[in-house]
Amino acid sequence: GTTLSDWLSSIFVARSGFGEMAVSNALGSIIFDIQIILGSSWTLSTIINQGSISLDSSSIVKQTGILFLTMMAVFLALFLRGWKLDNRMGYLLFLLYGLFISYSILSELSIIPF
Repeated sequence: GTTLSDWLSSIFVARSGFGEMAVSNALGSIIFDIQIILGSSWTLSTIINQGSISLDSSSIVKQTGILFLTMMAVFLALFLRGWKLDNRMGYLLFLLYGLFISYSILSELSIIPF
């Protein structure tokens, strides 16, 4: 439930002229959500249920690899553009996100084999 509020606060901060703070907020909130929220939820679940959590990890290596390549593409694009964010960079980020979500859905539904 914190993603929408993080997104809105990043927009307000960026429009106020603090683009670096908006990017830091976007990256920091993701790291916080994954490490603290997901970690504490799983820890609590294993304590309450007195057992481990079973995950289907058949595609986790592929998805992690794709996320890593996406992250490298974003850093390369930012580097080549002089660490400047503009509309074109925003469109690129939306495109990369859309491609990743599309791949994830098609892969999980076994529509594409890789």
